[in-house]
Amino acid sequence: SSRSFATSAPLSAAPIPPRTVPTSQHKAGTRPPRNLVEQVTKYPRHPLNAFFHFQEQPVSPDSKEKIAVPTTVVEGLDLSLRPQGDGSSRSWRASEMRRKSSLELHQLWYVCAMERNRLATKIAEYTRLEAGNIAKGMAESVIGRAAKLRKSQGRIKLVLNERRLALLEAQNLAR
Repeated sequence: SSRSFATSAPLSAAPIPPRTVPTSQHKAGTRPPRNLVEQVTKYPRHPLNAFFHFQEQPVSPDSKEKIAVPTTVVEGLDLSLRPQGDGSSRSWRASEMRRKSSLELHQLWYVCAMERNRLATKIAEYTRLEAGNIAKGMAESVIGRAAKLRKSQGRIKLVLNERRLALLEAQNLAR
């Protein structure tokens, strides 16, 4: 008699090992924060917090102590719907960037990247919540602001490339 593969496969399978948490992750059992206030007080310098706008709010109604709490998408709406001609922002000029150090340009690059991420997150959140009219109104404003940020990032790359080419030329002259 021949044995079929289907009847022998379960018997030959190796046992499944129990699920364990690696010992290197000593905080693996930590519960997530219950609310935004707890999150900000426990992890005030968490890198992901850089992607959100924060607002100073009192800890309690009768307390003078304030804590920075992320604003929600709806609270941040007025910032995104600013008129284009209000002079609130413009892209950086290459001449301004040439006066900055490489470290400052690096920091500015990430400030622009985070702001672009914030704008994209707001649009995605409104689209997800199916707030169509608000998303369409925001999109016009956000597209203009995102273009300014992209232009600034392009100029940062231009200035850094100018510096790289100047360094290569100086190295060739020194040889």
